Amino acid sequence: MSYNISYFSSSSRYLRNIDVLKFRNGMKIPSLLSSIKFISDDIESYYTVAPNEVNRLDLISFKLYGTVDYWWALAAANYIEVPYDSPKEGETIAVPSSSAIQRYT
Repeated sequence: MSYNISYFSSSSRYLRNIDVLKFRNGMKIPSLLSSIKFISDDIESYYTVAPNEVNRLDLISFKLYGTVDYWWALAAANYIEVPYDSPKEGETIAVPSSSAIQRYT
């Protein structure tokens, strides 16, 4: 999975509370995303995206895990490269278990 660094500005909500790779041009991407590999056994359930959760993995993370900090796990489990463009309303996404997420925290 590769990430388009132009989507992650220094003020992005998707860069809070996690380590980032910093580039000379000032752009940043979450360093964690490039190394995460969830397998089918890691998926605990599936979730259908509500209208108010479109493009908001942080809101879905809060609803499912009680924290916005696990948005990256949802992105990795669903091969979402650009969290500003996904997921869409009505889309069903895979939800990794908390124990699977703990391997990366």
